[in-house]
Amino acid sequence: MTLPLLKSALEPVVRRQKLLRLMLWSAAVWLVLGAIGFALWRSDVRGAAAIGGLGGAALIAWIAVRRTIAAWEPDYLAIARSVEQRHPDLHALLVTAVEQCADPVTGKLDFLQQRVVADAVAEMRRRDCVQTVPGWQLAGATALQFAMLALLGFSAAALRPSSENAPRPVANRTREEVTVTPGDVELERGAGLVVLAKFGRDVPSEAVLLLTPKNAPAKRIPLVKNLDDPVFGGGVPEVTGVLSYRVEYAGRASREFTVKVFEHPRLDRADARMRFPEFAKLPEKLIADTRRVSAVQGATLDVAFQLNKPVQSAQLVAKDGSVVPLRVDAAKAVVELKDFPVSKSAVWELKLKDADGRANKLAATFSLDALPNRRPELKIVTPKGDQRVSQIEEVAFRVDAWDDFGLRAAGISYSIGGGETKEIALARDSKPDEKLHLEHVLKLEEIGVKVDELVSWHLWAEDVGPDGKLRRTQSDIFFAEVRPFEEIYRPGDDSSGGQPPPGGGGGGEATNLADLQKQIITAT
Repeated sequence: MTLPLLKSALEPVVRRQKLLRLMLWSAAVWLVLGAIGFALWRSDVRGAAAIGGLGGAALIAWIAVRRTIAAWEPDYLAIARSVEQRHPDLHALLVTAVEQCADPVTGKLDFLQQRVVADAVAEMRRRDCVQTVPGWQLAGATALQFAMLALLGFSAAALRPSSENAPRPVANRTREEVTVTPGDVELERGAGLVVLAKFGRDVPSEAVLLLTPKNAPAKRIPLVKNLDDPVFGGGVPEVTGVLSYRVEYAGRASREFTVKVFEHPRLDRADARMRFPEFAKLPEKLIADTRRVSAVQGATLDVAFQLNKPVQSAQLVAKDGSVVPLRVDAAKAVVELKDFPVSKSAVWELKLKDADGRANKLAATFSLDALPNRRPELKIVTPKGDQRVSQIEEVAFRVDAWDDFGLRAAGISYSIGGGETKEIALARDSKPDEKLHLEHVLKLEEIGVKVDELVSWHLWAEDVGPDGKLRRTQSDIFFAEVRPFEEIYRPGDDSSGGQPPPGGGGGGEATNLADLQKQIITAT
Protein backbone atom coordinates (compact mmCIF):
# COMPACT_ATOMS: atom_id res chain seq x y z
CA MET A 1 0.00 0.00 0.00
CA THR A 2 1.50 3.31 -1.14
CA LEU A 3 1.81 5.85 1.67
CA PRO A 4 -0.25 9.07 1.52
CA LEU A 5 2.88 11.22 1.65
CA LEU A 6 4.30 9.47 -1.46
CA LYS A 7 0.92 9.72 -3.22
CA SER A 8 0.94 13.47 -2.61
CA ALA A 9 4.47 13.76 -4.02
CA LEU A 10 3.56 11.70 -7.11
CA GLU A 11 0.22 13.47 -7.64
CA PRO A 12 1.48 15.79 -10.48
CA VAL A 13 2.72 12.77 -12.46
CA VAL A 14 -0.54 10.88 -11.79
CA ARG A 15 -2.56 13.89 -12.94
CA ARG A 16 -0.67 14.07 -16.24
CA GLN A 17 -1.09 10.32 -16.75
CA LYS A 18 -4.84 10.68 -16.17
CA LEU A 19 -4.99 13.54 -18.70
CA LEU A 20 -3.06 11.47 -21.26
CA ARG A 21 -5.38 8.49 -20.75
CA LEU A 22 -8.43 10.75 -21.07
CA MET A 23 -7.17 12.11 -24.39
CA LEU A 24 -6.35 8.66 -25.80
CA TRP A 25 -9.59 7.03 -24.63
CA SER A 26 -11.61 9.95 -25.95
CA ALA A 27 -9.88 9.69 -29.32
CA ALA A 28 -10.71 5.97 -29.44
CA VAL A 29 -14.37 6.68 -28.58
CA TRP A 30 -14.65 9.41 -31.21
CA LEU A 31 -13.09 7.05 -33.78
CA VAL A 32 -15.60 4.27 -33.02
CA LEU A 33 -18.59 6.64 -33.09
CA GLY A 34 -17.34 8.22 -36.32
CA ALA A 35 -17.08 4.78 -37.92
CA ILE A 36 -20.64 4.03 -36.77
CA GLY A 37 -21.82 7.32 -38.30
CA PHE A 38 -20.26 6.53 -41.65
CA ALA A 39 -21.73 3.02 -41.53
CA LEU A 40 -25.20 4.55 -41.01
CA TRP A 41 -24.55 6.99 -43.87
CA ARG A 42 -23.61 4.15 -46.23
CA SER A 43 -26.80 2.36 -45.22
CA ASP A 44 -28.88 5.45 -46.17
CA VAL A 45 -29.95 5.92 -42.56
CA ARG A 46 -30.18 9.68 -42.22
CA GLY A 47 -32.14 12.38 -40.52
CA ALA A 48 -32.43 14.10 -37.17
CA ALA A 49 -33.07 10.80 -35.35
CA ALA A 50 -29.77 9.35 -36.56
CA ILE A 51 -27.87 12.52 -35.68
CA GLY A 52 -29.53 12.68 -32.24
CA GLY A 53 -28.79 9.01 -31.58
CA LEU A 54 -25.14 9.52 -32.54
CA GLY A 55 -24.92 12.63 -30.34
CA GLY A 56 -26.53 10.82 -27.39
CA ALA A 57 -24.12 7.93 -27.80
CA ALA A 58 -21.21 10.40 -27.87
CA LEU A 59 -22.43 12.06 -24.65
CA ILE A 60 -22.90 8.73 -22.86
CA ALA A 61 -19.50 7.50 -24.04
CA TRP A 62 -17.86 10.74 -22.87
CA ILE A 63 -19.43 10.43 -19.41
CA ALA A 64 -18.37 6.78 -19.23
CA VAL A 65 -14.79 7.68 -20.18
CA ARG A 66 -14.63 10.46 -17.57
CA ARG A 67 -15.93 8.16 -14.84
CA THR A 68 -13.57 5.39 -15.87
CA ILE A 69 -10.60 7.73 -15.75
CA ALA A 70 -11.78 9.17 -12.41
CA ALA A 71 -12.01 5.64 -10.94
CA TRP A 72 -8.65 4.59 -12.36
CA GLU A 73 -6.11 3.66 -9.69
CA PRO A 74 -2.54 4.43 -10.74
CA ASP A 75 0.27 1.89 -10.45
CA TYR A 76 2.60 3.85 -8.19
CA LEU A 77 5.38 1.28 -8.55
CA ALA A 78 5.31 1.64 -12.34
CA ILE A 79 5.23 5.43 -11.98
CA ALA A 80 8.22 5.28 -9.65
CA ARG A 81 10.13 3.17 -12.16
CA SER A 82 9.38 5.60 -14.98
CA VAL A 83 10.62 8.48 -12.80
CA GLU A 84 13.76 6.49 -11.98
CA GLN A 85 14.37 5.94 -15.73
CA ARG A 86 14.22 9.68 -16.32
CA HIS A 87 16.30 10.44 -13.21
CA PRO A 88 18.80 7.55 -12.85
CA ASP A 89 20.70 9.51 -10.20
CA LEU A 90 17.92 8.60 -7.74
CA HIS A 91 19.47 5.10 -7.60
CA ALA A 92 16.15 3.29 -7.00
CA LEU A 93 15.35 5.50 -3.96
CA LEU A 94 11.79 6.23 -5.14
CA VAL A 95 11.06 2.58 -6.04
CA THR A 96 12.31 1.47 -2.64
CA ALA A 97 10.12 4.06 -0.89
CA VAL A 98 6.99 2.96 -2.83
CA GLU A 99 7.62 -0.67 -1.87
CA GLN A 100 7.64 0.12 1.87
CA CYS A 101 4.75 -1.32 3.90
CA ALA A 102 3.71 -0.43 7.42
CA ASP A 103 3.98 -3.01 10.17
CA PRO A 104 0.72 -5.05 10.11
CA VAL A 105 0.46 -4.98 13.90
CA THR A 106 1.31 -1.37 14.72
CA GLY A 107 0.35 0.14 11.37
CA LYS A 108 3.51 2.27 11.49
CA LEU A 109 6.82 2.46 9.64
CA ASP A 110 10.07 1.91 11.47
CA PHE A 111 12.77 4.57 11.58
CA LEU A 112 14.65 3.39 8.47
CA GLN A 113 11.43 3.14 6.43
CA GLN A 114 10.42 6.66 7.48
CA ARG A 115 13.87 7.94 6.49
CA VAL A 116 13.65 6.31 3.01
CA VAL A 117 10.16 7.75 2.41
CA ALA A 118 11.18 11.22 3.62
CA ASP A 119 14.28 11.23 1.39
CA ALA A 120 12.23 10.10 -1.63
CA VAL A 121 9.62 12.82 -1.10
CA ALA A 122 12.34 15.46 -0.70
CA GLU A 123 13.96 14.36 -3.97
CA MET A 124 10.59 14.41 -5.78
CA ARG A 125 9.90 17.96 -4.63
CA ARG A 126 13.37 19.06 -5.67
CA ARG A 127 13.10 17.70 -9.20
CA ASP A 128 10.81 18.34 -12.13
CA CYS A 129 9.27 14.87 -12.33
CA VAL A 130 6.15 16.03 -14.19
CA GLN A 131 8.09 15.57 -17.44
CA THR A 132 7.99 11.82 -16.80
CA VAL A 133 4.90 12.13 -19.01
CA PRO A 134 6.46 14.26 -21.80
CA GLY A 135 4.63 17.28 -23.11
CA TRP A 136 4.88 16.01 -26.68
CA GLN A 137 2.80 12.97 -25.72
CA LEU A 138 0.06 15.22 -24.32
CA ALA A 139 0.22 17.44 -27.39
CA GLY A 140 0.05 14.42 -29.70
CA ALA A 141 -2.87 12.91 -27.77
CA THR A 142 -4.70 16.26 -27.87
CA ALA A 143 -4.19 16.56 -31.63
CA LEU A 144 -5.33 12.96 -32.13
CA GLN A 145 -8.45 13.59 -30.05
CA PHE A 146 -9.33 16.70 -32.05
CA ALA A 147 -8.81 14.81 -35.32
CA MET A 148 -11.09 11.98 -34.20
CA LEU A 149 -13.62 14.50 -32.90
CA ALA A 150 -13.56 16.22 -36.28
CA LEU A 151 -14.10 12.84 -37.92
CA LEU A 152 -17.13 12.29 -35.67
CA GLY A 153 -18.49 15.72 -36.57
CA PHE A 154 -17.99 15.03 -40.27
CA SER A 155 -19.87 11.73 -40.01
CA ALA A 156 -22.71 13.48 -38.13
CA ALA A 157 -22.88 16.11 -40.86
CA ALA A 158 -23.10 13.35 -43.44
CA LEU A 159 -26.25 12.03 -41.74
CA ARG A 160 -28.16 15.23 -42.50
CA PRO A 161 -31.14 14.58 -44.80
CA SER A 162 -30.68 15.31 -48.54
CA SER A 163 -32.02 18.52 -50.05
CA GLU A 164 -34.98 16.81 -51.66
CA ASN A 165 -36.27 15.39 -48.38
CA ALA A 166 -35.13 18.18 -46.07
CA PRO A 167 -37.89 20.25 -44.48
CA ARG A 168 -38.10 23.80 -45.67
CA PRO A 169 -36.98 26.42 -43.16
CA VAL A 170 -39.70 28.26 -41.29
CA ALA A 171 -40.13 31.91 -42.28
CA ASN A 172 -38.31 34.48 -40.11
CA ARG A 173 -36.40 31.66 -38.33
CA THR A 174 -32.96 32.86 -37.11
CA ARG A 175 -29.86 30.76 -36.66
CA GLU A 176 -26.74 31.48 -34.65
CA GLU A 177 -23.62 31.95 -36.69
CA VAL A 178 -21.47 29.91 -34.23
CA THR A 179 -22.16 27.65 -31.24
CA VAL A 180 -19.28 27.45 -28.76
CA THR A 181 -18.90 24.49 -26.41
CA PRO A 182 -18.51 24.23 -23.39
CA GLY A 183 -19.40 27.92 -22.95
CA ASP A 184 -19.18 29.18 -19.39
CA VAL A 185 -17.68 26.37 -17.33
CA GLU A 186 -16.02 25.58 -13.98
CA LEU A 187 -13.00 23.25 -14.00
CA GLU A 188 -10.73 21.74 -11.39
CA ARG A 189 -7.35 23.44 -11.32
CA GLY A 190 -4.97 21.53 -13.58
CA ALA A 191 -7.68 20.06 -15.83
CA GLY A 192 -7.66 20.58 -19.61
CA LEU A 193 -10.00 22.85 -21.60
CA VAL A 194 -11.34 21.72 -25.00
CA VAL A 195 -13.29 24.30 -27.03
CA LEU A 196 -15.47 23.37 -30.03
CA ALA A 197 -16.90 26.01 -32.36
CA LYS A 198 -19.73 24.79 -34.60
CA PHE A 199 -20.78 27.07 -37.48
CA GLY A 200 -24.04 27.27 -39.40
CA ARG A 201 -24.28 27.97 -43.10
CA ASP A 202 -21.31 30.26 -43.47
CA VAL A 203 -18.29 28.22 -42.43
CA PRO A 204 -15.16 30.36 -42.29
CA SER A 205 -11.84 29.17 -43.62
CA GLU A 206 -10.16 29.55 -40.23
CA ALA A 207 -10.96 30.32 -36.60
CA VAL A 208 -8.86 31.34 -33.61
CA LEU A 209 -9.36 30.75 -29.88
CA LEU A 210 -8.44 33.85 -27.88
CA LEU A 211 -7.59 33.00 -24.26
CA THR A 212 -7.29 35.83 -21.73
CA PRO A 213 -6.01 34.62 -18.34
CA LYS A 214 -6.60 36.87 -15.35
CA ASN A 215 -3.66 39.25 -14.80
CA ALA A 216 -1.76 37.74 -17.76
CA PRO A 217 -1.37 38.52 -21.46
CA ALA A 218 -3.82 36.99 -23.92
CA LYS A 219 -2.89 33.97 -26.04
CA ARG A 220 -4.13 33.07 -29.51
CA ILE A 221 -4.55 29.40 -30.38
CA PRO A 222 -5.54 28.36 -33.96
CA LEU A 223 -8.55 26.03 -34.04
CA VAL A 224 -8.39 22.91 -36.19
CA LYS A 225 -11.01 21.98 -38.80
CA ASN A 226 -11.27 18.58 -40.45
CA LEU A 227 -12.24 18.50 -44.14
CA ASP A 228 -15.77 19.90 -44.66
CA ASP A 229 -16.80 19.50 -41.05
CA PRO A 230 -18.29 22.83 -39.79
CA VAL A 231 -16.71 22.22 -36.36
CA PHE A 232 -13.41 23.77 -35.30
CA GLY A 233 -11.63 22.46 -32.20
CA GLY A 234 -8.73 23.32 -29.94
CA GLY A 235 -7.79 24.06 -26.35
CA VAL A 236 -5.14 23.90 -23.65
CA PRO A 237 -4.00 20.82 -21.71
CA GLU A 238 -3.97 22.53 -18.29
CA VAL A 239 -5.93 25.39 -16.74
CA THR A 240 -4.24 26.92 -13.70
CA GLY A 241 -6.39 30.00 -13.07
CA VAL A 242 -9.50 31.99 -13.98
CA LEU A 243 -9.64 33.02 -17.64
CA SER A 244 -12.01 34.16 -20.35
CA TYR A 245 -12.12 33.09 -23.98
CA ARG A 246 -13.87 33.75 -27.26
CA VAL A 247 -13.73 32.45 -30.80
CA GLU A 248 -12.70 34.86 -33.55
CA TYR A 249 -13.48 34.15 -37.22
CA ALA A 250 -13.79 36.12 -40.48
CA GLY A 251 -13.38 39.47 -38.72
CA ARG A 252 -16.06 38.65 -36.15
CA ALA A 253 -16.09 37.05 -32.71
CA SER A 254 -18.34 35.05 -30.41
CA ARG A 255 -19.37 36.41 -27.06
CA GLU A 256 -16.92 36.21 -24.17
CA PHE A 257 -17.09 33.04 -22.05
CA THR A 258 -15.70 32.58 -18.54
CA VAL A 259 -13.74 29.64 -17.15
CA LYS A 260 -13.64 29.43 -13.35
CA VAL A 261 -11.37 27.05 -11.48
CA PHE A 262 -11.81 25.29 -8.18
CA GLU A 263 -9.59 23.25 -5.90
CA HIS A 264 -10.31 20.55 -3.38
CA PRO A 265 -9.05 21.59 0.04
CA ARG A 266 -5.74 20.06 1.10
CA LEU A 267 -3.19 20.31 3.88
CA ASP A 268 0.03 22.10 2.92
CA ARG A 269 1.82 22.02 6.30
CA ALA A 270 1.21 21.73 10.03
CA ASP A 271 3.05 23.72 12.72
CA ALA A 272 2.83 22.40 16.28
CA ARG A 273 3.45 24.25 19.55
CA MET A 274 3.77 22.39 22.88
CA ARG A 275 3.45 23.81 26.37
CA PHE A 276 4.88 21.40 28.91
CA PRO A 277 3.51 20.93 32.44
CA GLU A 278 5.27 22.75 35.25
CA PHE A 279 7.04 19.67 36.58
CA ALA A 280 8.82 19.16 33.23
CA LYS A 281 10.76 22.42 33.66
CA LEU A 282 10.95 22.77 29.88
CA PRO A 283 10.28 25.89 27.80
CA GLU A 284 7.53 26.10 25.20
CA LYS A 285 8.54 24.26 22.01
CA LEU A 286 7.64 25.01 18.37
CA ILE A 287 7.88 22.24 15.77
CA ALA A 288 7.51 23.56 12.23
CA ASP A 289 6.13 21.58 9.28
CA THR A 290 5.48 18.27 11.00
CA ARG A 291 2.90 15.50 10.85
CA ARG A 292 3.98 13.78 14.08
CA VAL A 293 4.63 15.14 17.57
CA SER A 294 5.64 13.59 20.89
CA ALA A 295 4.71 15.19 24.21
CA VAL A 296 4.61 14.15 27.85
CA GLN A 297 1.23 13.38 29.34
CA GLY A 298 -0.13 16.55 30.87
CA ALA A 299 1.26 18.85 28.20
CA THR A 300 -0.94 21.16 26.09
CA LEU A 301 -0.78 21.04 22.30
CA ASP A 302 -1.59 23.71 19.70
CA VAL A 303 -1.46 22.91 15.98
CA ALA A 304 -1.94 25.33 13.07
CA PHE A 305 -2.90 23.44 9.89
CA GLN A 306 -1.96 25.55 6.85
CA LEU A 307 -4.33 24.83 3.93
CA ASN A 308 -4.42 25.79 0.28
CA LYS A 309 -7.74 27.63 0.76
CA PRO A 310 -10.23 28.63 3.48
CA VAL A 311 -12.68 25.91 4.50
CA GLN A 312 -16.09 25.77 6.11
CA SER A 313 -15.46 22.86 8.49
CA ALA A 314 -12.48 20.83 9.68
CA GLN A 315 -12.04 18.01 12.14
CA LEU A 316 -9.59 15.31 13.20
CA VAL A 317 -11.04 11.79 13.08
CA ALA A 318 -9.28 8.99 14.97
CA LYS A 319 -9.28 5.32 14.00
CA ASP A 320 -11.79 4.55 16.76
CA GLY A 321 -14.22 7.10 15.28
CA SER A 322 -13.70 9.81 17.89
CA VAL A 323 -13.75 13.34 16.52
CA VAL A 324 -11.75 16.42 17.55
CA PRO A 325 -13.25 19.62 16.06
CA LEU A 326 -10.88 22.29 14.80
CA ARG A 327 -11.21 26.07 14.99
CA VAL A 328 -12.07 27.49 11.54
CA ASP A 329 -11.68 31.05 10.23
CA ALA A 330 -13.64 31.49 7.00
CA ALA A 331 -11.32 34.32 5.94
CA LYS A 332 -8.04 32.44 6.44
CA ALA A 333 -6.59 29.28 4.94
CA VAL A 334 -5.77 27.99 8.44
CA VAL A 335 -7.57 25.68 10.88
CA GLU A 336 -6.34 25.32 14.45
CA LEU A 337 -6.25 22.83 17.28
CA LYS A 338 -6.08 24.90 20.48
CA ASP A 339 -5.28 23.95 24.08
CA PHE A 340 -5.54 20.19 23.47
CA PRO A 341 -4.57 18.22 26.62
CA VAL A 342 -2.16 15.37 25.91
CA SER A 343 -3.40 12.28 27.70
CA LYS A 344 -3.03 9.38 25.28
CA SER A 345 -1.51 8.61 21.90
CA ALA A 346 -3.65 9.00 18.78
CA VAL A 347 -3.50 8.89 14.98
CA TRP A 348 -5.94 11.26 13.28
CA GLU A 349 -7.05 11.82 9.73
CA LEU A 350 -7.73 15.43 8.77
CA LYS A 351 -11.20 15.89 7.23
CA LEU A 352 -11.86 19.18 5.40
CA LYS A 353 -14.89 20.62 3.62
CA ASP A 354 -14.99 23.92 1.76
CA ALA A 355 -17.90 26.33 1.25
CA ASP A 356 -19.04 24.40 -1.84
CA GLY A 357 -19.13 21.10 0.02
CA ARG A 358 -15.95 19.71 -1.55
CA ALA A 359 -13.86 17.46 0.70
CA ASN A 360 -10.11 16.92 0.57
CA LYS A 361 -9.19 14.27 -2.00
CA LEU A 362 -5.93 13.21 -0.35
CA ALA A 363 -6.01 11.87 3.19
CA ALA A 364 -3.68 13.75 5.56
CA THR A 365 -2.72 12.04 8.82
CA PHE A 366 -1.43 13.61 12.03
CA SER A 367 0.03 11.52 14.88
CA LEU A 368 0.40 12.29 18.57
CA ASP A 369 2.64 10.21 20.85
CA ALA A 370 1.80 10.71 24.53
CA LEU A 371 4.88 9.91 26.64
CA PRO A 372 4.42 8.85 30.28
CA ASN A 373 6.11 10.68 33.14
CA ARG A 374 8.57 7.96 34.11
CA ARG A 375 9.64 7.20 37.66
CA PRO A 376 13.25 7.94 38.66
CA GLU A 377 15.87 5.28 38.02
CA LEU A 378 18.20 4.39 40.93
CA LYS A 379 21.25 2.17 41.00
CA ILE A 380 23.77 1.38 43.76
CA VAL A 381 27.13 1.02 42.02
CA THR A 382 28.98 0.18 45.25
CA PRO A 383 28.72 -1.64 47.57
CA LYS A 384 27.21 -4.65 45.81
CA GLY A 385 24.53 -6.55 47.75
CA ASP A 386 24.58 -7.36 51.46
CA GLN A 387 27.79 -6.86 53.45
CA ARG A 388 29.63 -8.09 56.58
CA VAL A 389 31.36 -5.17 58.23
CA SER A 390 33.19 -4.33 61.42
CA GLN A 391 32.23 -1.60 63.88
CA ILE A 392 34.92 0.77 62.64
CA GLU A 393 34.51 0.35 58.88
CA GLU A 394 33.43 3.05 56.46
CA VAL A 395 30.94 2.08 53.75
CA ALA A 396 31.61 4.08 50.54
CA PHE A 397 28.47 4.53 48.47
CA ARG A 398 28.51 5.34 44.76
CA VAL A 399 25.05 5.91 43.35
CA ASP A 400 23.54 6.65 39.91
CA ALA A 401 20.20 8.51 39.74
CA TRP A 402 18.20 9.76 36.73
CA ASP A 403 14.77 11.19 35.92
CA ASP A 404 13.29 12.26 32.59
CA PHE A 405 12.16 15.65 33.95
CA GLY A 406 14.63 16.14 36.77
CA LEU A 407 14.79 15.05 40.41
CA ARG A 408 13.56 17.19 43.25
CA ALA A 409 15.80 15.30 45.68
CA ALA A 410 17.77 12.05 45.96
CA GLY A 411 19.61 10.37 48.79
CA ILE A 412 20.21 7.38 51.06
CA SER A 413 18.20 6.18 54.06
CA TYR A 414 19.63 3.84 56.72
CA SER A 415 18.55 2.35 60.02
CA ILE A 416 20.22 0.27 62.71
CA GLY A 417 18.50 -2.89 63.85
CA GLY A 418 15.17 -1.89 62.35
CA GLY A 419 15.10 1.27 64.42
CA GLU A 420 14.48 4.86 63.37
CA THR A 421 15.24 5.51 59.69
CA LYS A 422 17.59 8.38 58.98
CA GLU A 423 17.78 10.11 55.61
CA ILE A 424 20.82 11.67 53.94
CA ALA A 425 20.04 13.93 50.95
CA LEU A 426 22.76 13.74 48.31
CA ALA A 427 21.29 15.94 45.54
CA ARG A 428 18.46 18.38 44.89
CA ASP A 429 16.79 19.87 41.80
CA SER A 430 18.59 18.17 38.94
CA LYS A 431 18.05 19.13 35.31
CA PRO A 432 15.72 17.20 32.96
CA ASP A 433 17.33 14.01 31.65
CA GLU A 434 20.44 14.61 33.78
CA LYS A 435 22.19 11.50 35.11
CA LEU A 436 23.64 12.09 38.59
CA HIS A 437 26.70 10.26 39.94
CA LEU A 438 26.52 10.61 43.73
CA GLU A 439 28.95 9.56 46.45
CA HIS A 440 28.70 9.25 50.25
CA VAL A 441 30.74 7.60 52.99
CA LEU A 442 28.80 6.07 55.91
CA LYS A 443 31.09 5.86 58.96
CA LEU A 444 29.81 3.02 61.13
CA GLU A 445 31.89 4.00 64.13
CA GLU A 446 30.28 7.46 64.21
CA ILE A 447 26.70 6.15 64.03
CA GLY A 448 27.40 3.73 66.92
CA VAL A 449 26.74 0.26 65.57
CA LYS A 450 27.31 -2.82 67.76
CA VAL A 451 28.37 -6.38 67.06
CA ASP A 452 25.62 -8.62 65.63
CA GLU A 453 23.44 -5.63 64.75
CA LEU A 454 22.00 -5.17 61.27
CA VAL A 455 22.43 -1.94 59.38
CA SER A 456 19.93 -1.60 56.51
CA TRP A 457 20.00 0.98 53.71
CA HIS A 458 18.20 1.88 50.50
CA LEU A 459 18.18 4.65 47.93
CA TRP A 460 15.32 7.07 47.39
CA ALA A 461 14.49 9.79 44.89
CA GLU A 462 11.66 12.28 44.56
CA ASP A 463 10.16 13.71 41.38
CA VAL A 464 6.83 15.32 40.45
CA GLY A 465 4.17 12.88 39.30
CA PRO A 466 1.49 13.41 36.61
CA ASP A 467 -0.86 14.79 39.30
CA GLY A 468 1.61 17.59 40.13
CA LYS A 469 2.49 16.15 43.57
CA LEU A 470 5.82 14.88 44.84
CA ARG A 471 6.36 11.19 44.16
CA ARG A 472 8.96 9.07 45.97
CA THR A 473 10.69 6.06 44.43
CA GLN A 474 12.83 3.67 46.52
CA SER A 475 15.38 1.03 45.63
CA ASP A 476 15.67 -2.45 47.08
CA ILE A 477 16.82 -2.68 50.71
CA PHE A 478 20.28 -4.04 51.52
CA PHE A 479 21.89 -5.10 54.83
CA ALA A 480 25.25 -5.02 56.55
CA GLU A 481 25.83 -7.48 59.41
CA VAL A 482 28.24 -6.15 62.03
CA ARG A 483 30.79 -8.83 62.90
CA PRO A 484 33.35 -8.85 65.71
CA PHE A 485 36.44 -6.90 64.79
CA GLU A 486 38.84 -9.65 65.88
CA GLU A 487 37.50 -12.17 63.32
CA ILE A 488 39.70 -10.72 60.66
CA TYR A 489 42.80 -11.86 62.60
CA ARG A 490 41.73 -15.44 63.49
CA PRO A 491 43.49 -17.99 61.23
CA GLY A 492 41.49 -20.91 59.87
CA ASP A 493 38.19 -19.01 59.97
CA ASP A 494 35.66 -20.81 57.79
CA SER A 495 32.65 -18.59 57.20
CA SER A 496 30.97 -21.24 55.06
CA GLY A 497 29.96 -23.38 58.04
CA GLY A 498 31.41 -25.74 60.70
CA GLN A 499 31.96 -25.09 64.36
CA PRO A 500 31.79 -21.49 65.49
CA PRO A 501 35.17 -20.11 66.51
CA PRO A 502 35.68 -19.39 70.17
CA GLY A 503 34.63 -15.87 70.99
CA GLY A 504 33.03 -15.62 67.53
CA GLY A 505 29.92 -13.90 68.70
CA GLY A 506 27.17 -16.49 68.54
CA GLY A 507 27.82 -18.59 65.44
CA GLY A 508 24.78 -20.27 63.89
CA GLU A 509 22.26 -18.84 66.30
CA ALA A 510 23.47 -15.31 65.57
CA THR A 511 23.23 -15.99 61.81
CA ASN A 512 19.68 -17.27 62.12
CA LEU A 513 18.74 -14.26 64.23
CA ALA A 514 20.25 -11.91 61.64
CA ASP A 515 18.28 -13.59 58.84
CA LEU A 516 15.09 -13.25 60.85
CA GLN A 517 15.81 -9.57 61.43
CA LYS A 518 16.35 -9.06 57.66
CA GLN A 519 12.97 -10.61 56.90
CA ILE A 520 11.19 -8.49 59.49
CA ILE A 521 12.84 -5.23 58.34
CA THR A 522 12.16 -6.02 54.68
CA ALA A 523 8.52 -6.83 55.42
CA THR A 524 7.93 -3.67 57.42
